[in-house]
Amino acid sequence: MKNIQHLNPAIFLVALITLTLELTLMRVFDVLWYPNMAYMIITLAMFAFAFSGVYVSLRPLPENANLKLRLALLVLSLGVLSILILPALNNMPVDFSKFFTEDSHQFGSFFVLYLILALPFFLAGIIFSTIFSAWPENIRRLYFWDLSGAAVGSVILIPILPYTGPGGILLVLLGLSVLAAGLFLGGRK
Repeated sequence: MKNIQHLNPAIFLVALITLTLELTLMRVFDVLWYPNMAYMIITLAMFAFAFSGVYVSLRPLPENANLKLRLALLVLSLGVLSILILPALNNMPVDFSKFFTEDSHQFGSFFVLYLILALPFFLAGIIFSTIFSAWPENIRRLYFWDLSGAAVGSVILIPILPYTGPGGILLVLLGLSVLAAGLFLGGRK
């Protein structure tokens, strides 16, 4: 049995980051556009998770891959892509009220925004698929930490959002991803 104790808090943090990001985006789209657009985030996250599972199945890691380094880089990328959502939302010329009246400009902008929003969830899915397939003998423990992080990520938004706003939450998620990357690497560095 491999020592995976350092993975437990890292998995907790990745699940917390993912659920907090999803709920933050749901709140942003609920206010920014229409309440129905908030449900798009749920389906987008589910699609990105499913697509990441297919990706990991078709392109498994080589046997000699440095798993700790790959997981650390993936979780850092998750944090960076999460923080880049804010400028993308502010600068994309998407006007949902003109979505069906203009030709392809609004549709193209919306498609690019959809891809930007899907990338963090895709990376989170790759992280979880990689961990669960690398240590299947410890799936109960790993899944416990995944569900615990998701539970805390679901409720932590309530007290933080009024004080930080969505941009502040995205910065907190970036910081948590740096912490999770350090935990994936293990050691004291």
